[in-house]
Amino acid sequence: MAVPIIWVAVIFASRGVARLILRPWRKTQTYGFRLIGLTTLLVVLLDAGLEPFATRVKHYWFWNPTKLKFDWYTTPWINFVGWAFTTLLILAVATPSLINKKPVQQPAPDYFPLAVWLLMNLLFATGAAAHQLWPALGLISIISIAVAVFAIRGARW
Repeated sequence: MAVPIIWVAVIFASRGVARLILRPWRKTQTYGFRLIGLTTLLVVLLDAGLEPFATRVKHYWFWNPTKLKFDWYTTPWINFVGWAFTTLLILAVATPSLINKKPVQQPAPDYFPLAVWLLMNLLFATGAAAHQLWPALGLISIISIAVAVFAIRGARW
């Protein structure tokens, strides 16, 4: 029951962060496609932090070994492709209802989605640190810092 709630939180937070990052390019014709693509990337990056937390720290699910040796804390890479495809599908259906149909002046930047996105990553990073999952902690930290810098830079543009 928690997974659908996680999906909603991750997608909406990632979309809000993508809007902050892409704020300087809001008036371009390809903004919508860039927003969908960046949102999908941010969802997959967040999942990269979620998987070690869910599999090694909380034991929410377990992955069976695959024939391919490419995995991230036992999570097969096809899982990340699945997250990307599912996110694209959800955004393709939901985006038309999320677009503001009335032209308005660009409002002040909303940092709430960035805070939610970073807090989710902080939760995963804390779990990784407590269980000495150093590569996961490093990846989560690098991703979080980079996304925060780009989001704040884009919001202040």
